[in-house]
Amino acid sequence: MTRVVEKIPDIEYINQGHNGWTSGGIADKIEELGLVRADVYSVFLLKDPSTGLYKNFRYPSFIDIPFDTTLDEYPYPVDAIGMTYDGLHPSDKGYEVIAKSLARLLKN
Repeated sequence: MTRVVEKIPDIEYINQGHNGWTSGGIADKIEELGLVRADVYSVFLLKDPSTGLYKNFRYPSFIDIPFDTTLDEYPYPVDAIGMTYDGLHPSDKGYEVIAKSLARLLKN
């Protein structure tokens, strides 16, 4: 959010980090905190249970699809690999992409 505020200085935000919450958990609980709800834009590459083929699923449609780390492919878009430092968490490059996307969404 620091990067988003640098792009849109009129925005104020309060960091509402809570131990144990995932992005989906935050999206589900954000209204209880009395804050404006933001959409969660997560995409996961998972096996479609009806076809057995890999397919990109957006939140929340992937919530009930099983994922086995020992058998299934990397669940994020291949383009995301270069934007993380550990295969999951954003690197500086990844955070910049997220900030630009979120700033564009908030400006609209």
